[in-house]
Amino acid sequence: MNIVYAKSNRYDPRQFVQIGPHLFAPLAEWSQASAQARHRALVAFYAGRLRNPNVVFSGVSGAVMRNIPVLGEVPLEPHCCVNTKQKSTQGMIKWRYVRKLPACDLIEGVRVACVERVLVDLTLAFDATACLVALNHCLSTGQTNAPRLRRYVEDHACLPGIWRMARLLPFANAKCESPLETLGWLAVYRAKLVLPCQQVKIRLPQDCKTRTARVDMCWSRRSKKLIVELDGKTKYQTREDLVNEKIREDGLRRLGCRVLRFLWEDVRSGNMEVQLREAGVKERRNTGKQIPVW
Repeated sequence: MNIVYAKSNRYDPRQFVQIGPHLFAPLAEWSQASAQARHRALVAFYAGRLRNPNVVFSGVSGAVMRNIPVLGEVPLEPHCCVNTKQKSTQGMIKWRYVRKLPACDLIEGVRVACVERVLVDLTLAFDATACLVALNHCLSTGQTNAPRLRRYVEDHACLPGIWRMARLLPFANAKCESPLETLGWLAVYRAKLVLPCQQVKIRLPQDCKTRTARVDMCWSRRSKKLIVELDGKTKYQTREDLVNEKIREDGLRRLGCRVLRFLWEDVRSGNMEVQLREAGVKERRNTGKQIPVW
């Protein structure tokens, strides 16, 4: 998406839309783009326009550039760190002055803060649940790991948001491979139910197309297993995906497993907790620490 800066408003409103002071974008592309795509386009625009080595994008902008899921409203304004006190006339960018710029990587020509700094800065913009979704995504995709995060917390004790990250680390779970899986795990934990095994491989009958099935959550009850699958909107792209999933589920049922499927609405409404209790999942004796809230 090509964003244009112009001091005059001579652009045809049938072809361009004004998105900020003297900023214009193609109307068709802008109207069809997601909030993440719009934010990404603005970050690329400002990175190319500023060309300042003292500017590093972090927070929401760093998450968008690193394809980290943002569970919440993505603002239009890019977020960046600068270590100079010079004022800027750029009106659609949020500056955060720091004494020392964070370590960064060059992504698509944009200086983006390291993953650990991006995660810490996200704690200043979103609640604990959204931050844990982003944290688990980075762990499951290998963008960072728990030891690196712990070292970063220890080495940056005075950084704003660092203690929020320190409170989240005990609940980090690399086996939550999607935002919905993180929300599902949080629902089970907060309901004080017995925690499941995650990403469990189960051998299927020989006549199935695949030998094994990897399930999101599993509770074992002697010979029977209770299996939970958390299905997002993009999990099944084609009809073949649906057919293969049906064959896979039939194979699990033939083994005596009970399969429950939950969507976003089930997790958010509390329906998942109700069905798990009805299915026989008991409360755990050691409830553990309380998940932080801010």
